[in-house]
Amino acid sequence: SYLSVKYGITLASMNYLSSDGTTIWDNAANSAYQYDITGIGHDAGSGLLQKQSKSVNSDAIVTMSSEAIAVNNAANGTSLDNGEFLLWGNDNASLSTINNSELPTGYFARINREWLVEMTGTVSNVHVEIDISDFGFLIGDEASDYYLLKDGDGNFASGATGIAGSTLADNKVTFNDVN
Repeated sequence: SYLSVKYGITLASMNYLSSDGTTIWDNAANSAYQYDITGIGHDAGSGLLQKQSKSVNSDAIVTMSSEAIAVNNAANGTSLDNGEFLLWGNDNASLSTINNSELPTGYFARINREWLVEMTGTVSNVHVEIDISDFGFLIGDEASDYYLLKDGDGNFASGATGIAGSTLADNKVTFNDVN
C-alpha cells in the first residue's frame, strides 16, 4: 500500500492498508472503481507523507492535494496529520465522449468517467486538478465554465452539487477547497 500510494500504482483486487492495519481502500466495497487508484496520506509508521498524487497510468487525468498542487510532492507544503488518507479510483468509462444523461438541472453534459473518493480521518479543502487536454468536445474559455459534480448516491440527476473551477491553465482545470 505504501508504494502504491507513493507512486500512484494501482493494486488490483487488493485492499489498501495503513501500517497499523487500518483499511484505507476496501477493494470489495469499491469494486466498480478499480482503475487509476491513488491517493494522498500520512502514515508515520511507514514513513509515508504523500501530499499530492496522480496515478501513473496514461489515461489518468486527476491530481489531488490538500493545498495548491505543486511541481512535485517534495515542493508541496501540505500538512496532513498521521492517519489521514484520501484515496480515489475511477470506473474506467470512456473519456472520449460526453454523457447527456443523469444530469442535475442546469447542466447539459458531463464526461462519462466517474470517480469514487474514500477518506480516512479528516482531509479537507482538497484541490482537484483535471487535465482536459484530450477533451476537444468540452467548451470553455474560463475556469468558471467547468464544474466538478459531486454526488453521494451515485445518481447525478438527484442531489449532485456543482463546484465551479478556480483556475484554468495549460489545459488543466483546478477546483479549490473541495470537501
